[in-house]
Amino acid sequence: MCVLVIKSDKDGNPVRAKSRIVVLGNFEDRYYTKSQRYAPVLKYSSLRLLCSKAVSDKCILQQGDCKNAFCHARLPDDELTVVRPPVGDPEYNKDTYYGLRRSPHHWYNMFTNALKDIGLSPSPHDPCLFSGVVDPASSSATSAPDGPSLPTSTAATPLPSPPDMSESPAAIHVGIYIDDFVFYSTDPAQEQLFMDALKQRVVVDFMGPVDWFLGTAFTWKRHEDGNLSVFLSQSAFIDFTAHRFAVDRCKPVPHMTPYRSGIPIDSIPGPPKNDPDQKRRTKVYQSIVGCVNWVATCTRPDISPCLTFLASYNQSPSHGHYQAALHALKYLYSTAEYGISYHSDASNTIQAFNHFPAHHDKEAYDDATPPFTR
Repeated sequence: MCVLVIKSDKDGNPVRAKSRIVVLGNFEDRYYTKSQRYAPVLKYSSLRLLCSKAVSDKCILQQGDCKNAFCHARLPDDELTVVRPPVGDPEYNKDTYYGLRRSPHHWYNMFTNALKDIGLSPSPHDPCLFSGVVDPASSSATSAPDGPSLPTSTAATPLPSPPDMSESPAAIHVGIYIDDFVFYSTDPAQEQLFMDALKQRVVVDFMGPVDWFLGTAFTWKRHEDGNLSVFLSQSAFIDFTAHRFAVDRCKPVPHMTPYRSGIPIDSIPGPPKNDPDQKRRTKVYQSIVGCVNWVATCTRPDISPCLTFLASYNQSPSHGHYQAALHALKYLYSTAEYGISYHSDASNTIQAFNHFPAHHDKEAYDDATPPFTR
């Protein structure tokens, strides 16, 4: 099967068309358990952690992309697959291919083993977050070039002094998401060593500072006082979602909120029985809530309280709940330029405030309840 994809930039504009021939893995007659097909990806919270740590160290995250990732791993002998190639294409060999059920698992093992070989270790909290010091022996960049042999006598040539171990080399931190990854180190030599070592193991393209990663636009800025800041935004995804649900036809209101005045989400009545539009409305409503959830999880925590209310009615939304979801989406569309910012000069102190309504405020405690299943 041939899959056609349009790649876009951080502004949502198409930049190139991509065509890939994939294997129809759904016709595989072998059964694999979930653990045999497991291939984790980088958590977005880990990406934010890596980004904030890089900014605190006044370093810019670098980005890399492995080319045709799933075609590099090798299939085990007991997983050899016979496929019919398209007309004009070469025969298939023992490599994994896009579409096979275990291709992501084999690629993840291959890529992580390459990172371990050069001296990096995975985090116990995220298997796609690596850190450590690159082993100089893993890169040919540090090996001695070919040349005349060294003299046999050491009388005239002093021995090199042992390395200074008083200061340990700076560690490098890497986050991987399938075939894309980000990394940084406070030592540029360590970054170069990492790139040289990885190029020997996989086909990789290093793309410089992170500009567009996991649907998020990164805007880096060096300030005159030497500090560094970065701004994370998902404006392209928000604009795409607004166009998908026809919210972009509305006029943006910059100072609006995700709530409608006088119409609390948890006070909207449920749908009537035997509503003929219930099935279609529920499907569209769940799609809107899913899109809002992705944005709230990544760069827009300000929409999270509203999302909590909307998600309570996922199984049985009424027309009023549908309008509330569209209003929340309109809020995101009107404030698409909002995001998360990190600054190296920001205070590390976290202040949190919690408020509990009075015990006699029954509406605050009893009003926010999910609908009853009919």
